[in-house]
Amino acid sequence: MVVMFRLFDFDSELLAKALKNTFKARKFELPFDVPICLTSEFYEDQGKPVFGTDSRKRAGLTIPVGNLNEVVIELRKNLLPILALIAENKT
Repeated sequence: MVVMFRLFDFDSELLAKALKNTFKARKFELPFDVPICLTSEFYEDQGKPVFGTDSRKRAGLTIPVGNLNEVVIELRKNLLPILALIAENKT
């Protein structure tokens, strides 16, 4: 997802609607607090597997994504405003 944010400009409202509809279709609640996967607690957890070079190769990624800390920070920067739009019922 971080690669897509780097390569494409997304319409925030359209992305918010898509995210909201995806969660609704799968009968999952959207997280309105910061999801654990977007926190420093997550990327600083030394016991968790790391998304390394082998994982990127299996996923077919040729664009460097950076370390987990950088990825989480970038995802948080892009996703939290989308979750805020949904929480404010603007979609």
